[in-house]
Amino acid sequence: MKSNIWYKTIDIMPYGYECRLSGFGNRKHNNETLGINECNLRILMINSEETWVVFISIDALYFPLVFRNTFIRILENKIHIKPENIILTATHTHSGPQYGFFESEIIDDIHVKHVNKIFEQHMDNFNEKNCVPVRVHSYNIELDQCITVNRRRYLRNIKKLFRKDTLALPNYSSPVEDDINGLAFYNEKGDLEYITISYASHPVFNTSSKL
Repeated sequence: MKSNIWYKTIDIMPYGYECRLSGFGNRKHNNETLGINECNLRILMINSEETWVVFISIDALYFPLVFRNTFIRILENKIHIKPENIILTATHTHSGPQYGFFESEIIDDIHVKHVNKIFEQHMDNFNEKNCVPVRVHSYNIELDQCITVNRRRYLRNIKKLFRKDTLALPNYSSPVEDDINGLAFYNEKGDLEYITISYASHPVFNTSSKL
């Protein structure tokens, strides 16, 4: 299928920025002690037969509403992309800022404003003339061996006097979606221009050395 794409990878962590990391048990760790001081926002815009579709991926534990609502409004107002054609996803990294999954959590307003401003600036500079003509191919890679995925099994917890509890244990019995699939975009020279990767979240370490 012939299409045109525009893509951008943006580092959304200001230099020297210190923040509390999301997803840790006591949430007292910050990016100075864990992880790398870099989180990216990736934008892929695809135009085919006069229809625009946008994929946005953010290095975060989840895709927070503080970005979702702003991004959709900007894309709808500035480029006239329908909300139903905007696909949002997160890499589920635990080394990103805390954005407030629960209402009681602290949201870093300074960082949120920083990210929203960056996104709006890039959309202001968007020009269809900078799109790359490509051919789109879907792919699917079946792994040689099954990778156990954490499905948070509902079992009896011995530490809680055998009461039913959700435990982060490997899933050895239920079906596992462990294929790698996505879209590959080749330019007019036949070179790979861009690739999307879809993979099931929450892998579990069976040992310290093997995923």
